Amino acid sequence: MATVANVHVGDVGTLYKAKIQDVGVPFNPTAATVKKLVFKTPAGVLERNATVTTDGTDWYLEYQLQAAVPGDLTFHQKKGGYSWQGYVEFPDGQRYHTNIETYTVDRNLN
Repeated sequence: MATVANVHVGDVGTLYKAKIQDVGVPFNPTAATVKKLVFKTPAGVLERNATVTTDGTDWYLEYQLQAAVPGDLTFHQKKGGYSWQGYVEFPDGQRYHTNIETYTVDRNLN
């Protein structure tokens, strides 16, 4: 899992990208009916619908914070520790979570 850059208070546009694997092997989650990223922030737990992408080898769940989405403008409202995790659910009831990733939202000078 990764974010594209360091994260600071007030950032919008941050890209979250969770690699989907099953015992280290790339796994295609496109058939899942639920695809989301779950974030634990100082303000509480937030869920965002994720997009499935591939680089031709690996599969990812992605979400990019957007100014037009309610809540995304205040997503990185406070400095401190945050965590996130990918989640997929299939029509037959199978459910899977990715590993939990932690990161820090840093303060700004102004």
